[in-house]
Amino acid sequence: MLFRVILGVVLAALSQDWSRTAASPRLVVFSTAALCLFPAAVSGLLAAVLLGKKRRLAARGDGTSRAVLHGRFRRGARVIEFLVPAAYGVSLFAGWNALPTTLNIGNWALASGAVLLLPFVISLVLTWSVLHIAEVALIGAGPTLRQRLSFKLRQSVLTVCVPVAVVLALYDAAGLLPAGIRTALGNPWVGTPVTALLALGGYTVAPLVIARIWKTSRLPACPLHERLTDLCRKIGVTFRDIRVWETPGHFFANAAVMGLAGFTRYIIISRSLLAAAPEEELEAIFAHELGHAKRHHMILYLVLAADFMLLAYLLESVSGGAMPGDTARLAVWIGVFAAYWGAWFGYVSRTFERDADFFAAKTIGDYGTFAKALARIARLNGQDTSTRSWRHGSIRWRIEFLQAAGLDEDVRRRFLVRLEFVRTLLVTTGVVTLAAVVLLALLQQ
Repeated sequence: MLFRVILGVVLAALSQDWSRTAASPRLVVFSTAALCLFPAAVSGLLAAVLLGKKRRLAARGDGTSRAVLHGRFRRGARVIEFLVPAAYGVSLFAGWNALPTTLNIGNWALASGAVLLLPFVISLVLTWSVLHIAEVALIGAGPTLRQRLSFKLRQSVLTVCVPVAVVLALYDAAGLLPAGIRTALGNPWVGTPVTALLALGGYTVAPLVIARIWKTSRLPACPLHERLTDLCRKIGVTFRDIRVWETPGHFFANAAVMGLAGFTRYIIISRSLLAAAPEEELEAIFAHELGHAKRHHMILYLVLAADFMLLAYLLESVSGGAMPGDTARLAVWIGVFAAYWGAWFGYVSRTFERDADFFAAKTIGDYGTFAKALARIARLNGQDTSTRSWRHGSIRWRIEFLQAAGLDEDVRRRFLVRLEFVRTLLVTTGVVTLAAVVLLALLQQ
């Protein structure tokens, strides 16, 4: 879901450069409301179709109906969630992007951004609500609607929007600075390094904020805490705290690591996973998260984001800063965004997840224990092990890799070649595009 939210924010940012519509504000509001309701309406249609299917399967005494319907529901829900940014992009293009100017707040980045994103967030909440009601009707027990919405808003919307809001607030604050300072910051040789340093500082301290947005609490002193702390010392990974991810309704079993530096690094394990997994599997999952830190994946993700910004700047510069018409520009940018963040980022992420799996299995010295831990996560989340994941790959795919890597040196060697290719390409792209941007700036002087 995080990818959809990022896409929504990107569409809002791109819409600022589209020509403003002459349509009446009432017509714009009406069309935007209809577009916001569209994904929720499709969700209701999906629910009606699957509920009808459930009744027919139950009438025939088919005991596999629940598993079959759950799989179809999840696949349909993933498609529907992409309708939210799609419908939102149409609403922006149809005139919602002009509303901040109509309200005379166009010069304030934070206020404009809030107004632009409002229909997107409303559409998400409505769609999630309908999908939740449908899932409860199809599958049965689970978290309450309030719990699920709170979790999704914290994990997806606030995780993206809070950092963006801070950036927009800083932009507004910069506009209030004395004219001399604004002029200096307007010089790309001054403003660009300052912006980069602010972004790096924000990325470094972001875990301090996210750990609170995600509603985490400190893991109390206990044998498990000592065991996990000893593992950190053994691996050589420093951290600020081990946190418990309070996942309401115990419907989400997972773990995460965040933070570039040890003084802001949190390792997080969900409450449901702590309650259901034995200590040896928890240790294996914890080692996987430590693998992300030890193998510098967070730094490489930062490089990946910087590469995109540099490539985007070059694309704008080479194209003359504008493309023939808003529609063409939007199509090009959506294509670039989808190719980079949808295809390339997905490939990089799956590679790093496999690297962390490999690291965890080697660290605990038992490929089988970590494979069992992955299978347990799938069961706790009600997920089929063959279900594909854009960022992680399927659980079955990861288990098969671990089993093969544990037995075959050639499998490990081929994977290390792939890993080195990804790392080298990320760094090389950054160096080359940065050199190209600097050269272009020199030529434009």
